[in-house]
Amino acid sequence: MKHKKNVGRSLMDVHLLELISLRIGQINDCAYCIQMHHDELSHIGESNVRLTLLYVWDKVPHFSQKERAVLSLAEELSAKNKKTPTKETFNALLLYFKEAEIHRLTVAINKINTWTWFMKTFGYSSKIF
Repeated sequence: MKHKKNVGRSLMDVHLLELISLRIGQINDCAYCIQMHHDELSHIGESNVRLTLLYVWDKVPHFSQKERAVLSLAEELSAKNKKTPTKETFNALLLYFKEAEIHRLTVAINKINTWTWFMKTFGYSSKIF
């Protein structure tokens, strides 16, 4: 029984990471990353409506407060918007994550940003089939 609970949690973590990855791909204008993470989110059951509206996640009611907190951090730490996360963003994250988890989330966001710039630097414009 414990194993099933962990599987559910890891699937949610994968979903959040993919959502972050797609949004960072959008922010950094990385066609390769956008296509790859859009495909992955579709594969794990994300709705077309939410995939379409992710670009304007902060203006629509389709995302949970937890997702909004994570997306806000991703926005603040990503290339075009790079700035120190606000106190509001950090406090919103504390409602859903322990501080150590926020540390890991911050590292993950920075790694995702690095990958988008790697893909752009080497000229990947769409997913290789």
